[in-house]
Amino acid sequence: MNLIYEILCNISNALAFAGSTFKDMLYFRSFLVAALIIECLYDTVYSEKLQLSDFLWSAAIAIMNLIQVIIIILERSRLNLNEMELKIYNQVFPQMNKVNFKKLIKDADWTVFPDETVLIEEDTLLDKLMLVYDGSVVITVKGKAVAHLRDGNFIGEMSFITGNHTTAEVKTNEPTRIITWERAKLNTLLEKNPDTNSDLQKILNKDLIKKVITRNNEETK
Repeated sequence: MNLIYEILCNISNALAFAGSTFKDMLYFRSFLVAALIIECLYDTVYSEKLQLSDFLWSAAIAIMNLIQVIIIILERSRLNLNEMELKIYNQVFPQMNKVNFKKLIKDADWTVFPDETVLIEEDTLLDKLMLVYDGSVVITVKGKAVAHLRDGNFIGEMSFITGNHTTAEVKTNEPTRIITWERAKLNTLLEKNPDTNSDLQKILNKDLIKKVITRNNEETK
């Protein structure tokens, strides 16, 4: 009896440990539910003396996490990215959970701007985050072109993140489709979804680093 109890106890702990290694909440919660079910089993069947409070807490946590597993599965079953969303997801957001990406892209506006449209003026406060879906834009500082951005590049993310005035003007080079997030709506979404916030910050930082490297390479040529 003691051997069975010890085996189940170790299996439960092993499942809980394995679940903690997953970043994906579906796997984490699923492993945790399995661990708690086994814990309830050995508490009720093989334990010499049932600790009712421990059993009830384990059962309550297992039920709560099981409900969350069902919610996640239902959310993912309804997940359906269209062709344009799938393209930008694979190009810019591959490390973001698709459920979180769907929430993010749902709050975005898609607009096609004609050639020579000024998207961002120099020395202004920026109240939106923009991403080039297709087309191209030119970045100018005091009338001098310093960079060109194409599909998959964010625009004005530094000013958006810091809240400082913009240091350059951004203008379309050709008809360009832009994905736009209004600051107020985006901040509300990110406050409610910390994982999305964390992933987006990493993506923006990666985009900034890539631009700095590209600009430095161009300056050394």
